[in-house]
Amino acid sequence: MIKALVGNGSKLFSRRQTSIFSAALILASAFGASALLGILRDRLLYARFYSCCADQLDAYNAAFRLPDIIFRLLVTGALSAAFIPVFSEQLVKSKTRAYQTASAVITALFLIFFGLSILLVVFSYPLSDLITSGFSNYQVFLMSQLTKLMVLSQLFFLMSNFLTGILQSFQRFLIPALSPIVYNLGIIFGILFLSPKLGIFGPALGVVIGAALHLLVQLPLSSALGFKYSFLLSFNLPGVRKILRLMLPRTLALGLGEIGETVALFLATSLPAGSLSLFYLAQRLTHFSSRIFGTTIGQASLPVLSKEVGAKRFDLFRQTLLSSLLQAAYFAFPAAALLLVLRVPIVRIAYGAEKFPWKATVATGRVVAFFAPLVVFNTINDILIRGFYALQDTKTPLFVSLFSLVVNTGIALYTTFILGFGTSGLALAITVAGFSQMSILMLIMIGRIKIEGLINDLFLPLFKMLFAGILSGAVAWFLLKGLDQRFLDTSRIVGLAVLFGLSIFGGSLSYFLLSLFLKIKEAGKMLKLMNSLFVWPKSAPPLVELPPNPE
Repeated sequence: MIKALVGNGSKLFSRRQTSIFSAALILASAFGASALLGILRDRLLYARFYSCCADQLDAYNAAFRLPDIIFRLLVTGALSAAFIPVFSEQLVKSKTRAYQTASAVITALFLIFFGLSILLVVFSYPLSDLITSGFSNYQVFLMSQLTKLMVLSQLFFLMSNFLTGILQSFQRFLIPALSPIVYNLGIIFGILFLSPKLGIFGPALGVVIGAALHLLVQLPLSSALGFKYSFLLSFNLPGVRKILRLMLPRTLALGLGEIGETVALFLATSLPAGSLSLFYLAQRLTHFSSRIFGTTIGQASLPVLSKEVGAKRFDLFRQTLLSSLLQAAYFAFPAAALLLVLRVPIVRIAYGAEKFPWKATVATGRVVAFFAPLVVFNTINDILIRGFYALQDTKTPLFVSLFSLVVNTGIALYTTFILGFGTSGLALAITVAGFSQMSILMLIMIGRIKIEGLINDLFLPLFKMLFAGILSGAVAWFLLKGLDQRFLDTSRIVGLAVLFGLSIFGGSLSYFLLSLFLKIKEAGKMLKLMNSLFVWPKSAPPLVELPPNPE
């Protein structure tokens, strides 16, 4: 029996997902678990350092910036825009050639990344001083020392993220989805067991441990699928040249995004100590919602969209893209509304009330309010951008990102220095920039794929979701105000959690019922799915099937 359980468990981890929905469900579930661990991680981190050492906490958060810039420009740009589409295309033709291409790309980017990392270590202090405006000399020095440690974690991430791309190209999503969980466990280990002796260097060392675990958990399955990394440096392989050509515009687009993030860091460090840390807390809460819907469905759909383009099945590409966009948006609208209404209880539950002051809770909630609409904008952007990547068009997102950067920077400078909005102004600037990016990308994609029945098939469903989302937020608000203090003692965590749960349940239920009344197709699909899970398995809704197994 034990042998059977072990065998079934092994099959579960290596099983190929057969639809976009099943892949997205696995990604969303694992990401949800990872996000909860991330909240626990932040709660422990801020409880340990915010009250006593807010300056150290700001330095720790800022130390991610420089290594992240290099990593995102090289690795993220190659993976999302170029590697997965090209690798998926080559798998259909030759697995051996696909693996050669993967090894060559990993080697080239590792050598470049290693060289840039050496420069970053050598010049960490002046670079840290350059991108922070209000840090003391002590904070700049601390940030530079932490940056040197963070660089090591990115070397592990480089290899592990390419393994993620390979496994997802084989439509194996579970193991890559679990890797962020062990990453967070590494940081929690650093906070609990290393920080008592090492201080703020404890969680930083936990980042390195977590990154190593992120890599290790993916090695067995990638090896079982036949991938063995070999030190191969060749720019003559057609796949390598194609990846490098496609990743250049994506790298430039990410560079623009990194400039925007660095501008936010520069402005936030000019505000009182702790402002940067609160800004990052609010940003993480927002990214949780957009990533669990937009990023997961986007990641699950990219291999499918790429194969449909490669097979020149453009009608199916159009159908898959539109379906993915509406499915993601269906969950994003109520998430944004509930995040806006329940922002203060969310911050209190996530980060505590005893060691996280009420003033900090209110300040974080205010920033979350300006970030809330970004949940919808980022969710739709994730789907649209991957649609362009599947079409092997990385230039359009680049030009749109340039315009978005100009909007973001202009509004951030005005709201921070002229209006004095502080971190709320930074959040407002990022949200407006996200809306402009979404609007332009959608208009261009509509013209590119020529959606028939544009009003009925796209804009009308989105308007219905917006309307239902607003009403669900109103229901949650009435429950929040009606039950608070009258029936529940929210000064204690139990009462607060009950109030939060009832508000979430009431808002979500009203959204679902109203969307059924408005005949939103995605609600009908959800109803059929629940019926298939709890009533009769054969009544499962039709899902978009993945292409034939490249193995």
